[in-house]
Amino acid sequence: MSKVHDIPRFGGSSHVRANSNPARPNPFQTSPKERGAMSDLSTLSPVVLATLTPYKGHVEDVKREFASLAQCYYWLYPEGDPDSIHVIEIYDGNKGIDVHACGELTFDTFRRTYEYGIRVDLEGLRRRRDRLPPIPKNPNVEERGLVCDYLEPVAEVKAFMGSPELDEKQVTRITSFQTADTNAKEVTQTLVDFACLAKETAKIETFWVLRDLKIPRNYKIVTRFLSKAQAEEFDKIEEVRKLNNALQALTESSEEVQCKWAIQGFFLKE
Repeated sequence: MSKVHDIPRFGGSSHVRANSNPARPNPFQTSPKERGAMSDLSTLSPVVLATLTPYKGHVEDVKREFASLAQCYYWLYPEGDPDSIHVIEIYDGNKGIDVHACGELTFDTFRRTYEYGIRVDLEGLRRRRDRLPPIPKNPNVEERGLVCDYLEPVAEVKAFMGSPELDEKQVTRITSFQTADTNAKEVTQTLVDFACLAKETAKIETFWVLRDLKIPRNYKIVTRFLSKAQAEEFDKIEEVRKLNNALQALTESSEEVQCKWAIQGFFLKE
């Protein structure tokens, strides 16, 4: 794993909501003090990393439809994959995730995006909304175009979110890796050291480590840089290279996606 990815501004609970009301101020036009400290967001959970893969040519249609929801997201275009888009959502507890997943506006959005290739088990969502026990899914129900990873921040690793300002020049990296069950302590300590070093370099805006809630040995590192040049400078630092190598030695597999901000989604801390 040679790099880590860039971080977004997101949200999706009663704690962090989208500016769906035109009368409310755009968070990009308010000061960081008015918006609240980004560091607060790094400790909230669960975090959802959703990957949307609609039919070819319909990424912008899907982005437009989901943007109408009353939650807040951070949208990322993965480089080299024009027919997919990543969405990062932060929730303050599972209640928020249930409200968002089962809200009527969400159902309406899934109905509208069906023609674009985003298809989910709406009956299963209805049962979840109505607090009914799950039943075997109808084999004739097609599910495609949406994959969600459910994550939580690694508490031992001191994350930092940096400035909340976003622009197209910024680079975000999402590094996914899997470790062996036997080296959890070594992995955690290496990540702690990496976060400290990243902060000291002053060449990275965001460093945020998340652990998979279903498979705890799976991790994601989100990093954000102000520019491609800043990311390259960070990669060339000798201590960064050493820690990357140390982390690589502890992983069984890894994958990195570099992304650009999709000019959609923001956060507003209440």
